Amino acid sequence: MMWTVGLLVSVALAGKNGDTDKVLHSSGLGCEFYTGAVQPSGSMPIMAECVWPQVSVGMLDTLLGDAEQQTEMFTSVASTDVVEQSADGFTIRQVHVSSRISPREGLVVFKRTESEGIVTHRYALADVQPPASSGHVTIAEHQGFWTFSAGSAGGIQLTYQATYLPGGNIPALLVRRFQTPAIIRTVEEVYRTLQQ
Repeated sequence: MMWTVGLLVSVALAGKNGDTDKVLHSSGLGCEFYTGAVQPSGSMPIMAECVWPQVSVGMLDTLLGDAEQQTEMFTSVASTDVVEQSADGFTIRQVHVSSRISPREGLVVFKRTESEGIVTHRYALADVQPPASSGHVTIAEHQGFWTFSAGSAGGIQLTYQATYLPGGNIPALLVRRFQTPAIIRTVEEVYRTLQQ
């Protein structure tokens, strides 16, 4: 998720308590979308802070924990192959597609934690990446998290944060130009799936 092209946290964005590292980009779907400071790698963290009154913690937790659902849910994910599963997560080999560039491929590790009613699904590229398939490019940076809990008036409160660099010869400046709309689309695709 978590997971799609144009995605995707090297350094956490600043919080709401007076920090100035994030800038409001837009709002919609019960969310506010923020951009963070450009990182040394050239990536730019994107964050969504949402209140979804018709979604339960269990609904989102189940959806994010289903590795096979990603190909169906995300338009930019061409394939997801489960390499390993454990009690607290899974590792997948994933192929991302976007118009006008070669498919991007990476081995991605997903981990779930829960503490005091707050559930977090975190993902990042595996430390060691296998060679990409023929015609594919290995993803350079792909990490983020979904963290959520029950809202005080029902539903859930959630934060999604991601950074992504597709690798290859695409300038980071160009990636950043298209990254925020892609993150918004990712959140929208999760929200729409939960409404089905």
